[in-house]
Amino acid sequence: MSRGEYLKNPAASKIMVFAGAAFFFACGLAAAAAQDGGIKGCRTISTPDPANRQVQFFFFVPDLAAKEALKVLVCLPGLNTPGTTFDDPAWLDFADRNRLVLIAPSFQADDKGFAEKRSFQYPEVWSGQALLDMIAAVGQVVRLRTDGLYLFGFSAGAQTAHRFALWKPELCRAVAFFAAGRVDLPERRISVSFLAGCGELDDQRLAGIREFAGRAEKLGMDIVLKTYPDMGHALIPEMEADARIFFVWQLSK
Repeated sequence: MSRGEYLKNPAASKIMVFAGAAFFFACGLAAAAAQDGGIKGCRTISTPDPANRQVQFFFFVPDLAAKEALKVLVCLPGLNTPGTTFDDPAWLDFADRNRLVLIAPSFQADDKGFAEKRSFQYPEVWSGQALLDMIAAVGQVVRLRTDGLYLFGFSAGAQTAHRFALWKPELCRAVAFFAAGRVDLPERRISVSFLAGCGELDDQRLAGIREFAGRAEKLGMDIVLKTYPDMGHALIPEMEADARIFFVWQLSK
């Protein structure tokens, strides 16, 4: 299948169902609750950022048929949107069926920090380590594979997602990011697959997304650009569905 064809091929979105028994944490991940097909909850970590001294993150661990090491999907929402946004049947079912631990942080906006390029949108400063700390916290109670992360991001979260991959490409497998307000362009070819998307009426962001895709293409990177007609700055179900299909395609490789 050629690049991009998976988005037009319904068969590409087929995912396998794994049976398994409920898995219960033993190490105090706060608010853990049984969920059909897995366990979900929230936990808080500390960071050095003045606007984010304590950051809560949502997590979901799929039902475990066997204690294999599980891959990690990090979902980064838009500005000041809680990670519990991803406590959603479509995302939980996707994670459960594809044996993915889902982690979604609730970072807080910091206008001054953003202007100075030290807010959470710049993971090389502090938020990238915060994400790794979240993964490590869940990794205390379930075996994880941290050498091939999958990242999803929208708007402010898209800024964090694509920059994380540029910062730590050796830790990333695939990134689906949509409508990033600002983008950093890759300076060299990295072995990370990208789905970059934006609404066609989201003019400023669309220009940046297209520039990123063009640079990545010139560098020989694995990049798919998807735009959405008659759509401004909004996260729509089609974007989320395209991201999940993209991740299934990457998981199948």
